[in-house]
Amino acid sequence: MIIVLHGMNTFVTKRKRDEIAASYRAKHPQGLSFFAFDEESDAQDVKTAIETVSLFEEKKLVICRNVLAGAADDEKFFLWLKARAIKEDTKNVVVFSEDRVLAEAKNKNIVWLLGKPSVVQKADIVSAGRLPAWIEQETARHHATIEHDAALYFADACGDDLWRLSHEIEKCAAYDKKITKARAQLLVPTAKEGRVFDALGALAEGNTKNAAMHFFALLKEGEDWAKMFGAVVFHFRSMVRVRSLLDLGWEKEQMHKELGMHPFALQKAMGYARGASMDTLVKTYRMLAKADEALKTGKMTAEDFFERLLLGV
Repeated sequence: MIIVLHGMNTFVTKRKRDEIAASYRAKHPQGLSFFAFDEESDAQDVKTAIETVSLFEEKKLVICRNVLAGAADDEKFFLWLKARAIKEDTKNVVVFSEDRVLAEAKNKNIVWLLGKPSVVQKADIVSAGRLPAWIEQETARHHATIEHDAALYFADACGDDLWRLSHEIEKCAAYDKKITKARAQLLVPTAKEGRVFDALGALAEGNTKNAAMHFFALLKEGEDWAKMFGAVVFHFRSMVRVRSLLDLGWEKEQMHKELGMHPFALQKAMGYARGASMDTLVKTYRMLAKADEALKTGKMTAEDFFERLLLGV
């Protein structure tokens, strides 16, 4: 069986991966063989995991995150998957999870992968119009309720950064199961996003000196690095989304409907995205994912992160 999770909404794909793993562990507490791979793994690693036989194995779950970037053109691997009839194999479950939209028309192997009977879920970015409803649903997961005005405040303070929104909702719900706007304003301060985006604009235009001045001035003033980091992630995620649609030949009006971005923000993102290759943007976005973990575990300081961002490493 093949499950494909893809799209720019990494929060949703991460949650879905976790739900799949938890579900299979609960159903097969004694007889589940579990393997997990990331972009540093290759097709041979996945093939070896599928071929590995355990004496007491009832089910095998293989989760591959961002492996297709290096494996999509591996004809031998896909021929092997077809010969193995992996889509019809109920004992082996292979999850391909990609932090990007898989474009069917560009690769015949991807076309096959996304075809039936594969289970496919595309994780779209939550548009501005749908964000308050998503916030209310996320609040309900914590057995709490939220006033509509409070949900609007959350959306304004955090943007479409679902990672930060989830964290802030959990924090507020732990404090009070009824979240009011006044409570949200007290516990969820708005980031100084204007200056952060000025810094990102300077960086996109190649003016690293100006970008550095903005970033380090904000840190010196005591601005929360987590909020700044969230703004950086939002910026590069927007650029990746816009660049992918530009490559597909989409017009500005189509992008506005699909992405729900403010026309001014979309125009700026289109200008920045045209000046950057998709490979560079994806590389930076993956660096951000690794930096997120390093920052949260204390393996990297905020100063180290912004230095790396400015240097492009």
